[in-house]
Parts: sequence; structure tokens; C-alpha cells
Amino acid sequence: MKKIISMIFAASMALCPMSVSAAGTSASATAAAPAGKSISESHFSWGASIGSSIDMSGNDMSSIDLSACFGYKGAGIQMAGVGAAIDMAVNNGSRMFPVYAIVRTNFRKKPSLCFMEAKAGCSFNSLYDHETQQGLYGSLGAGVNLATGKNFRSFVILSYTFNHIRPYGTEEKTASLSDLHQASISIGISF
Repeated sequence: MKKIISMIFAASMALCPMSVSAAGTSASATAAAPAGKSISESHFSWGASIGSSIDMSGNDMSSIDLSACFGYKGAGIQMAGVGAAIDMAVNNGSRMFPVYAIVRTNFRKKPSLCFMEAKAGCSFNSLYDHETQQGLYGSLGAGVNLATGKNFRSFVILSYTFNHIRPYGTEEKTASLSDLHQASISIGISF
């Protein structure tokens, strides 16, 4: 857990100077955006989502997923940044903590109904029998914008998620877990 917190802290400190330099020293929300632009027109974006994943690999690891991310937004890019999630297995005590880079785009400069989302990073896995390990994490999905306003965007995403899990145990007993392949659906909002 300390590793996850330190990685999130390091990522936020690495990206913090970019947002501070754009914000200036004023305390008001309007002045925090670059000169001549409101908060809704700035390039900083953050968001959160909640969802569920169904385990397609037979490991009994279907989960409830909570995630948050922040980064850059611009023409054609709804989000390019970093994020973290908590994936809690429903039928056992396993928890997966992915930390990832995220890109959400519609490949066009104009707004569009559909978009693509890709995530790649590392997952810190705490498995149900007290085994902890790290592994590759990746997700690729297609999304649909539900509502779009001047300051926000809500969406739903259907995606494929991969989480690498290595077999573990002693010579007498080896866990039969294999890599997780999941179908995921989530609903979220970004600002």
C-alpha cells in the first residue's frame, strides 16, 4: 500500500509544476486558468468513474471498480494523463490497484458521440490468500458520451481489461490463478 501511495504522490508531484505554472498565483478560480480563458476552456482535466468487470478467465475475480484520473485535454483529446483505480473482487478478498497512463480520444478535432480509451501501466495485486505481486495492466475500450456541457462530460465505456498474475505457491500447492481477462463497463464524468 505504501508503494501505491508513493507512486501516486510522485506522479502528482511530477505533474503539479505544469498546473501551477499555468495557474499563476491568484486564488480565484477564474484567475487559475491561463490568461484570457475560463476554467472550462483550460487544458487541465480530471475525472472519476465507477464500474464492474466480469472475469472471463475463470478465476472467480469479477470486480467492482473505482477509478480517478487527471491530465491534459485539448482538441481531439478528451484526456491524456495518469490515473489509479481500485478493483475489488466480489467473491473473495482480492484487491487490484492499477496505476496507469490513460488516453481518451475521438481522433477528431470536433466533438463526437463515440471515443476510444486506452490504459497501460502496472497493477499492484493483493490476492485472496495474502499473496502480493505486481504485473502488467492494460485496457482498451470504446465509449459513448452521455451528456456534455461547458464544464463537464459524462460517459459510459465498454472495455477489455488485462491484468497479469503469475502462478505462485509452494511445490506442494500452486495457486491455479492465471492472467485476468475481463469485460468491463463503467460510467464516469470528467471536468
